[in-house]
Amino acid sequence: MNPAIAVLMAVYNGSKYIRAQLDSILSQTYLSGVTILIHDDGSTDDTVDIIEDYQRRFPEIIRVDGGAPTGSAKDNFWYMLSLMDADIYFFCDQDDIWLPDKIEKSLDRLLNLKSDCRCVFCDMKVVDEALNIIDESFLHYNGRDPRVLKPGRILIDNPAAGTSMCFDRALRDLALSVDFDLNGIEMHDGFLLAMAALCGEVEFIDEPLVLYRQHADNDMGAARQESIIQRIIRNARSIISGSFFSDKKAFLKLSQSAAGELSRLDCLEESKRTILKTYASLSGLSPIKRILFLRKNGFDRARHTWWLYILFLQSKIDTQKGA
Repeated sequence: MNPAIAVLMAVYNGSKYIRAQLDSILSQTYLSGVTILIHDDGSTDDTVDIIEDYQRRFPEIIRVDGGAPTGSAKDNFWYMLSLMDADIYFFCDQDDIWLPDKIEKSLDRLLNLKSDCRCVFCDMKVVDEALNIIDESFLHYNGRDPRVLKPGRILIDNPAAGTSMCFDRALRDLALSVDFDLNGIEMHDGFLLAMAALCGEVEFIDEPLVLYRQHADNDMGAARQESIIQRIIRNARSIISGSFFSDKKAFLKLSQSAAGELSRLDCLEESKRTILKTYASLSGLSPIKRILFLRKNGFDRARHTWWLYILFLQSKIDTQKGA
């Protein structure tokens, strides 16, 4: 029996690109059991007219939810997780293009995993508004390493965009089993991927199955990997302006908040819960012990973890100055 598949599409003022995305899903090599659930988040253009037209044309595949706006892509996707019972779930952005075998290859890889709470994600080609290729690999483009899929790395340096992910019902049910404070979570995709790494299994599909469109209105875009000179110049300007440490602390605080939320999961081994709680507060640890904790438990980035260590040393300096 074919699994029931839910493609969750969060939309907002997407009239410029949404037809192409819907057409790319409807042209998939595998569509058996697929339902596309769409929720608009308060569009002021003709996005709603477009998705309702597609629903009329493809009533057996497309379902439009008329619920109130949620306020963000993260909240929109999380809201839709609770609306539909399925065996397999995909997140879908409104402005990308799915290559024809994305569902088929993602499903095949996911079903070959043995654990519950399974999640797979693929690479993507980065393209411009007109679908001209900018980079053959999203992961190369933004300097992520999909070979390291430890929870600590994912929390700090998530490699998976939501539209690249495919996951099972067990992971969806786990996500809804706790009343998480979504304000303490940067994005839904990295949070779910870390959850799978903690309680199930994650695997990377080393093939681009999505055209990831870059344009001025992206909610979350792909940041190009900088050259050494570009990075030095950017960081020097940030340090001179005084924003370097405040920006980094804000970034770190979000990952710590997500760790604290994840520590509430019932599925966790107590050793993992302790690690997450310790990372969430880092209280009672000297800067050096914090660095050792990060290194031991894999809280790092694929590249340039040095600023984390500088941040902890800076906190020691600040404490001394305030004494």
